[in-house]
Amino acid sequence: MSISRRAVTLLVALLAVLGLASAPASAHGKPTPPVRPLAQAHAHNDYEHPRPLLDALAAGFTSVESDIYLVDGQLLVGHDPQDLTAERTLEALYLEPLRARVLATHGRVYQRPADFQLLVDIKTEANSTYAALEQRLRNPRYS
Repeated sequence: MSISRRAVTLLVALLAVLGLASAPASAHGKPTPPVRPLAQAHAHNDYEHPRPLLDALAAGFTSVESDIYLVDGQLLVGHDPQDLTAERTLEALYLEPLRARVLATHGRVYQRPADFQLLVDIKTEANSTYAALEQRLRNPRYS
């Protein structure tokens, strides 16, 4: 697979987001303490959790994995092809929630400064899937 240096730089810039998140309110309406980012915690097959990405962030994970398949031009998330559904896209489960969180919290994922990475495991043919991923990441919405 041939990957341009610029594409790798773009991918790394997006995925290496530094984090700051406002504390969510508890069931009693009081702010909960800030989540402590865990520097060596990785959420493997994160999309299998009830709330992909959000459960990992609530636990302080600083590395999250998403397996992607290119299906009819869409980047779908799942462990196996039979797990794929049209609504489980990379954008819906990861890119948009990360974007919203970073925008709402002044450019960070966690309140305490911490590196954050989204690992993307390409499960379908490499060149076409990477090209589709690169196209999504070039969207000004995620830059």
